[in-house]
Amino acid sequence: MDNKNITKKFIYYCLPSVICLFLSGFYSIIDGLLVGRTTSDIGLAAINIAWPINALITALGVGIGTGGSVIYSTYLGENKEKEAKVTQYNTLITLVLSIIVAFVTLRFSYKNILILLGAEGKVLSEAINYSKIMIYGCGPQIIGVGLVPILKNNSMAFTAMLSMFIGMITNVVLDIYFIVYLRFGIGGAALATIIGQLVSAIFSIIFLLYRKNINFKNKDIRIIKLKRIKDIIKISMSPFGISIAPSIVLVLTNWQCLKYGGDTIVATYAVISYVVFPVQSLLSGVGEGIQPLISFYKGAGEEESIKKVKKLAYKTSIALSILLTIAVLFNIRKIAIIFGLSSEAQMFFKSGMFISVLAFLFIGIVKLKSSLYYAYGDIKSALLIIYGEVVIIAPIALIILPILFKVNGIWLSLLFTKLAIIIIEMMKREVK
Repeated sequence: MDNKNITKKFIYYCLPSVICLFLSGFYSIIDGLLVGRTTSDIGLAAINIAWPINALITALGVGIGTGGSVIYSTYLGENKEKEAKVTQYNTLITLVLSIIVAFVTLRFSYKNILILLGAEGKVLSEAINYSKIMIYGCGPQIIGVGLVPILKNNSMAFTAMLSMFIGMITNVVLDIYFIVYLRFGIGGAALATIIGQLVSAIFSIIFLLYRKNINFKNKDIRIIKLKRIKDIIKISMSPFGISIAPSIVLVLTNWQCLKYGGDTIVATYAVISYVVFPVQSLLSGVGEGIQPLISFYKGAGEEESIKKVKKLAYKTSIALSILLTIAVLFNIRKIAIIFGLSSEAQMFFKSGMFISVLAFLFIGIVKLKSSLYYAYGDIKSALLIIYGEVVIIAPIALIILPILFKVNGIWLSLLFTKLAIIIIEMMKREVK
């Protein structure tokens, strides 16, 4: 395949994906801005501590939707259209099953989870209000984000972007109405997020039905294959991990923030995470965007095309990382004021945000590497990067660095973690 055609396809899939994932991260920014300006540090700390529960819900949708889509596109590359459609049917079944599992599990455990995450007093009370609404609305969230990769792998990348955009606009309008005018607090933020995802899900379903991409009238397609569901879940562990990893790190970081500075440092980290999370989402968009291409070319046996796509992806990821680093560096003071941090929290924020920004230069490469692994079907390598970070490297950094550098050690952990992963990957290459 010629370079011009590959570049055209790369832009078609990658650009909407980057925008999609940035908009996804934008949900949390809007909540944070409005909550921070109406409830101060308590509201920010509550959402920050409760956020991993919501992240777990959305990660299920992202993971299953992407896992099924990897198999779907691989079958299309092999010209096995019937198997591709069977995979899509089983992906939707798995999404529905995940809603049931998520609701039942979290409904009876979320209060204990919040306490385990470090919430207490007023922060716990606010976090309970937020989480309860999110759990009851887990269905729209899982379907909303789960259909996005399905749209992309059905050659509807711009439709997926439009779906996310409509959901975001709905979220923003309702955030203002619920939080500013009705004074619902962080409960209003949760409600606005769920309704936004519901609108996004409905839009996606209408388009899939209209384009007849979901048409299961044929009984040969409506087959529940347990092995296929198992394969979907197996592959989904990688995109699920990419999606949930920042929240696991957030939990560990919150614990250290509480230990070394209390609610003020937690609120400071909340605003840092409101900046870091969308940046990580945006940079993940490059890897997520090329997934349909990598999976399809792998099924078709076009290794040269895969190499060309990877080269474009690395160039794009590095360029985005540099631009984002510069953009945030020159706006650190403005960000602290916009989010309504107290004067004490602003002092910690300036140093914390500056240190965190340095990690942007390496986040994109790490995210892209793990996405390339699972898109190609190398699940083992993908899992090693993703879960090695959250289970081994990040915890070690968050334990040792604060002992040496106090609060600044907490901020340094992100940079240390990303650099460590890149060094390990380089060493693996040398061994090979």
